[in-house]
Amino acid sequence: MGEKESYMDKETGSSQADIVAMADFIPVYGVPDLAEVLELISTTEADSVSRCRPLKVLNYLQGEAVRMARKLPPLVQRDEVLELQDQMTSILPDGCRVCLHDRPFCHPIYDMDDLPQTQSGMTQEVSTS
Repeated sequence: MGEKESYMDKETGSSQADIVAMADFIPVYGVPDLAEVLELISTTEADSVSRCRPLKVLNYLQGEAVRMARKLPPLVQRDEVLELQDQMTSILPDGCRVCLHDRPFCHPIYDMDDLPQTQSGMTQEVSTS
């Protein structure tokens, strides 16, 4: 992925963008992909890097998200779920409720405040699926 800076060219009135940095965590990502970013910027009028990611990058990020989700334990503690919700609220942009697959992060099943804190002396576990 590339980091971009955009600005308005005062002489021509057209939008300009410069790639100012390149991530190195995608092994097969190179200069042709940066050219694709520039093409996407010019044809889609994208206003952020996340809106002009090439298909190769989207596929990589989707694969990483699935890999990370599969590594999660099938059951997590109530406190872990609440902490994850807090992290999502603080990290994700306002209104961001879906993943790269355009599926919602969370499906309302229960209100966490309505679930019992303990059951027979053990912490209530909530299944993540």
